[in-house]
Amino acid sequence: MVSVDVTNTGDMAGKEIVELYIRKIVPEGIEEKPGANKPFRQLKGFDKVEILPGETKTIAFRIPLKEITFWNSFRKWLSDHFAGLPKVCKDKEAFG
Repeated sequence: MVSVDVTNTGDMAGKEIVELYIRKIVPEGIEEKPGANKPFRQLKGFDKVEILPGETKTIAFRIPLKEITFWNSFRKWLSDHFAGLPKVCKDKEAFG
């Protein structure tokens, strides 16, 4: 589970969309094949939250293991090199 606190530091009530991304880690020596692999960055969850001035809300995301693995030709579930900490941000540009 991944969670993040979102705080409204303004003077008015507002809404924010919080997005959860994971990024692909490609080990050295492994060559990427265009079109054969999943994207470098994948959106795995999002939530829209209404927040009052000065209020903090905790947003939680759960990523099932099946979302970060794939079924190979040998009939086994394998990791797809998605690793590290997931990143929570307000949009894909903030992901970097």
